[in-house]
Amino acid sequence: MATQQEPEEPTDNRKEKQSVARQSKRSYGSGCVIQRGKGFAIRWREIQILPDGTKRFVNRCEAVGRVSKRKAVDILNERLATAATTVQRPVITFSELATVWKATVLPMYKYSSRLVRGDTVTKKLIPRFGDWELTDVTKQEIQSYIAELHRAGYAPHSVHHVHNVLSAVLGKAVEWDYLQANPAHGVNLPQLIAVRSKWVLNPEQAKQLLDALPIMAQTMVGLAILTGMRRGELLALRWKNVDGVRAKRAPSRSASTLLAFHLASEFG
Repeated sequence: MATQQEPEEPTDNRKEKQSVARQSKRSYGSGCVIQRGKGFAIRWREIQILPDGTKRFVNRCEAVGRVSKRKAVDILNERLATAATTVQRPVITFSELATVWKATVLPMYKYSSRLVRGDTVTKKLIPRFGDWELTDVTKQEIQSYIAELHRAGYAPHSVHHVHNVLSAVLGKAVEWDYLQANPAHGVNLPQLIAVRSKWVLNPEQAKQLLDALPIMAQTMVGLAILTGMRRGELLALRWKNVDGVRAKRAPSRSASTLLAFHLASEFG
């Protein structure tokens, strides 16, 4: 009965070759060049930063064609240098960006602006661009959207507002390295038209107006004429906001903002 032979132990020469092979093999993180058909391909690894700040490794592969191996190595080194100096971000949709923007940037605005801008993102921008990848939200697509709003009868002021909010969201995409440039910049917008002409009272007209008003109204109108304060600011004015020595008014919330805070606390 034939006995099964034990596997032959590698000789010193074979051990030496294996050791040399292990030493000459490049680590995965430094990339590699592989032959593919009659050409070459390169592989390397990049680090991506996700929207929540965590990191992950992403494997890249690129066919460089029929070039010399030295040329393929040079191309690989260029890709590695770019990956080392550039923050890589994953491809995300506009809806994902808008969600992060609403959670981290929108709270920095004053309360009344948060309400208006948040409503614009939710009801206008996400329905239009929500499922689009950010790279698909091009200047041409934004121009088409502006034209759609104009044809739908939106006032120029409303169109400008939607564009400003969109530009603010995409501007953060540039700051966070998801885009190279803001595609909302340079878009043609409808011309703003003054709804009513602006005019001011001369001293004689102001005196006639004040003389025709009761005492309480004289105080409010007189403050408006002398300070240029708006109606909401006048109604929200308190003595603590007035500096009688330097005749200056400290910043205060408008009455509409105070009302918004009151409603939020009542119906929370």
